[in-house]
Amino acid sequence: MHRRALLILATVGLIATGCSSITTPAVNYGTGGFFPYVVDSQDNMGTGNAVALTSDGLPYVSYFGFAAKLAEGQISIPRPFGSPNVPGVMLSTSSSDGLWQRGAVEMEAYASAILTPQGVNVPFNPVTTSNLDLKPSNTNGTSIVVDDQGTAYLAWTSSNTVSYGTSSLSSTATVDTVFTLGGKVSEAGPIGRPGIALDASGNPWIAFTVQTSKGDEVHVANLVGTKWTDQIVASFPGCNGCPSPQPTGIGVVGGALTVVYVDPSAQQVVALTQKGTVWQAATAASGVSGYGLSFSTATSGDTAVAAYYTGGGEVDAATFAKGSWSTDKVADVSEDPDVSVTGSDASSTAAAVAGDGTRYVAWDDQGIHGVRNGLVFARRQSGDHGEHRNGSIVGCDRPRGGGAGLVRHPRAEPDDRLPRERHGHRRRSSQPVADARVRNAAAHGEFGDLWQGQEGVARSDGRRHRVHGVLPGGGARLVHGQLR
Repeated sequence: MHRRALLILATVGLIATGCSSITTPAVNYGTGGFFPYVVDSQDNMGTGNAVALTSDGLPYVSYFGFAAKLAEGQISIPRPFGSPNVPGVMLSTSSSDGLWQRGAVEMEAYASAILTPQGVNVPFNPVTTSNLDLKPSNTNGTSIVVDDQGTAYLAWTSSNTVSYGTSSLSSTATVDTVFTLGGKVSEAGPIGRPGIALDASGNPWIAFTVQTSKGDEVHVANLVGTKWTDQIVASFPGCNGCPSPQPTGIGVVGGALTVVYVDPSAQQVVALTQKGTVWQAATAASGVSGYGLSFSTATSGDTAVAAYYTGGGEVDAATFAKGSWSTDKVADVSEDPDVSVTGSDASSTAAAVAGDGTRYVAWDDQGIHGVRNGLVFARRQSGDHGEHRNGSIVGCDRPRGGGAGLVRHPRAEPDDRLPRERHGHRRRSSQPVADARVRNAAAHGEFGDLWQGQEGVARSDGRRHRVHGVLPGGGARLVHGQLR
């Protein structure tokens, strides 16, 4: 009788242990216009993230996931059944009631068939690849777009390749190599962050800039049937002190595909518009570094905005409307970004355009309020001459560098911090800071006549983060903030 009771107790204890879940540390998010949700928390999640919205406003978030860096003697936490392996190109989405499904389009294969769980499906049914060449040091960002049917289309840079993947919750992922740069690339930099867009027929187009021995090349690749066709649409010479290839944007403006890129040697932001088989160039901005370029098109398709650092202590915006480009100042920055920093560690801007023409820009400032780095957000309403303070932003305390991103809601991206040196381009290491919190702060900085913005600070435990947000939890945690 006693043996039976002990057996029952042992069985119950075993079941309870097996069904236990990893708890998420409590975080005081503070107050403000953001309503944050933890997108992913186990291991090191969130580097190079991007976000897209469905037509009904549901977020799809792409990002890289890596194993957590463990302290000496620390034991790694097994990943739950049904979660993607690391490293991987992660893809998560939320339902209308805030329930997240965390999956991937490509992930590291299971070690053996014996260790492959049976009857357990990872969301988005990712491709499994043995010895997947994804590291915090050799990746350079993702981009994402979602169609009306809920199918996600991703592009990302890693090592010497630009890759493409697509999937939905009801289909199996496919992954293709779009471009391969000759030679091995161990550190991010030679291939810039890609952009992705869908044309009127729903076909994906990917734009990216590549560094070669003869200068930089702007590539546009499109999927024709099952084959990717890559073409060089622009080239420009390199220069001493020029940064590595900057992000390249692509979107549909006025019914035509438009590519926006930075030519540091000419100090220009250039827009290319597809006219049949020809790409017509127009200068979106001149006399600027264009560092940290971002690009977004309005849902109406007739307005676009590109944001960038000028190299002269400002963040500017170039706007396409009524058939032409115009530029205006968004804000001063207390310190220009370090252009020698490469990959996900590099500072960047973010831009979005609402259907009513309201433009949103986010950027990180390396000297904000005496904090080593902060994320700032501003908006400018079309045709309005008042001040606008009803947007809140979340910022990050990081030892310099960093970035930001927007898709009609402010977001930003986390980074892994690795001290590296590569041909004069470097990654930075981080210093631990005290706590994890998000708070609103007073409006900061000088803004243009129509631009008004706010800034805030988030702290974490020794990993540099950008907010769409990241907070500590076994490495890095990706947080989705919704602006109400």
